[in-house]
Amino acid sequence: MWFVLGLVSLTLFVSYRLFRKLHWAWGWTDDLGGFRHGKLRYKFEHTENKGAHRVRFGVLSPKPFHFRIKRETRWDRFAKRLCLSAEQTYNDPEFDESFYVVSDHPQLTRELADEPALRNVFKGLFRDRQLQHIWCEGQHLVAEYHFSQGDGLDGHYEKTEHKAPIVTALHGIADFLSTLDQSSRVRDPYIWRAATMVSLASGVLILGFIEVFRFAKLDNFDPLLDAWPLLRQSVLLIAIILMLWLVLAAAWLRGSSHAHIVMTEILVSGGIGLLMCTYFLARDLNCEWDNAPAQVYYVEVIKKHRHYHRKSPDTYSLTIRHLGVGVLPDSVSVRHGVHAQVSAGQRVELHIKPGRLGHPWVQRVHPVALY
Repeated sequence: MWFVLGLVSLTLFVSYRLFRKLHWAWGWTDDLGGFRHGKLRYKFEHTENKGAHRVRFGVLSPKPFHFRIKRETRWDRFAKRLCLSAEQTYNDPEFDESFYVVSDHPQLTRELADEPALRNVFKGLFRDRQLQHIWCEGQHLVAEYHFSQGDGLDGHYEKTEHKAPIVTALHGIADFLSTLDQSSRVRDPYIWRAATMVSLASGVLILGFIEVFRFAKLDNFDPLLDAWPLLRQSVLLIAIILMLWLVLAAAWLRGSSHAHIVMTEILVSGGIGLLMCTYFLARDLNCEWDNAPAQVYYVEVIKKHRHYHRKSPDTYSLTIRHLGVGVLPDSVSVRHGVHAQVSAGQRVELHIKPGRLGHPWVQRVHPVALY
């Protein structure tokens, strides 16, 4: 059940993230925002987490464009030297060397090259070193600022003298976008590929968090007799999947401005997600799809153990002594109900199955009645 549910959940997560990447809206799609600067309406958000602040200004984008403009990094320049990614040039050495435009939209590229005033608006906004990037994913054009507690900027962007030029500039950019052709024949040819790859990475990450939560908070029990062999195989499988995934992304997006950006997302989000969920999915497959008959072993309970955890439910195990033929580990994990039923010195039946992937697991622990 859990294995199939995991695959279904991954499909839903990826579909949702793909929809968000292509049709993102900050609130309602036609939401102009609840803040005003004169006649200009905008959206504003200030969040803080452990001293790290994020401030976002957003205005309604008249057409569903998809692009991101950020400061160019060494990774951007390295990817271009490798011919992995190809950024457009804009007849402006200062702009080309300072910023990286993640977009292959032909008309946006042409207008950025032909309109010095538009490039100057972006340059002016990026004079604020706290500005991370300006992006548009469908319905809203957003300027995002990051700063730490030590920068002393708390409340800075709420002041009229600081927010006014930001809101005015964003509205100016949005008005310019409204004049561009965004027909089905004139669009970024790589946006679907990039969005699909990034959505898959995000979906795997979300599934990873859920699998860890399921194990730590809900299930908190591992039926395998020895988890290390499957764990080692899972790590090897993760390395193979990541390598193939990165190669596919590089080949599919080569020659676009998205390639190395998407590969970074795959390596970080996809890699972390795979680390968190692969073992649990493999374990579920090993146990749930095991149709072999169980073999019964009789063991004596030597000692009961309760393992206390500060942020998750306690786990339970039994130290055992095998009374028959075969080799068993010295300890097995059990659920709380079994732990409460048995006592030291009592005999129990272990119903052990070989596992679909060849990793033996405990299907059932049954106390033997004393007469």
